[in-house]
Amino acid sequence: MKKSHLKRIHFWYDLFKVPLVEAIKENKDHYVELWIKPWYKWKKKNPPLPVFQEMLDAFTLMYDDWDKAFIKTGDPYDLQLWIYDEHMMDSQLVCAGVEKAGDKRTDYFHDCPEQYKFQSEKYKNSTNFNPDDFEWTTYEVRDYLFERTDGLSPRDIRKLIKADWHEETAFPDTEKEEQSFWRIYDFVWVGRKK
Repeated sequence: MKKSHLKRIHFWYDLFKVPLVEAIKENKDHYVELWIKPWYKWKKKNPPLPVFQEMLDAFTLMYDDWDKAFIKTGDPYDLQLWIYDEHMMDSQLVCAGVEKAGDKRTDYFHDCPEQYKFQSEKYKNSTNFNPDDFEWTTYEVRDYLFERTDGLSPRDIRKLIKADWHEETAFPDTEKEEQSFWRIYDFVWVGRKK
């Protein structure tokens, strides 16, 4: 791994290791993404696995830093590490404000009909990140395309469905009713420390 990559990861960690603790008031959230060049650009690309493992190590240290900071506030929170399967650079650390201690915020993604086992073996060489320290839940990350039902021909709908878009009705039986089409963008593992 290039020293410049490691330097950028350390700089990113130092920049975001202290969270804005007031950001989670009123059930809002605070997050940090992997804003690390050259992989985080207009068109993101995945880094090599050893580099991503260094990023996960930094996320783990940041998770612990954030946990200590949010505990001090006395406000209830749900700290989550999101690791995307295919789009690694979309991974994030998220702290969500919740009503009471022990509550979990699960409204970010769609439930996954099947829970996939986290790929622990893939990350075993990490220094700080140990996948077994977390409880993992798999979710679907959907990409949505909304269209007015009256603007789509049956042929348009068939084309969307043939291109792996799933059809559902948003806001059924209301003035705002519209067809929505979605497809799976990725799967994300949401981890909370045990």
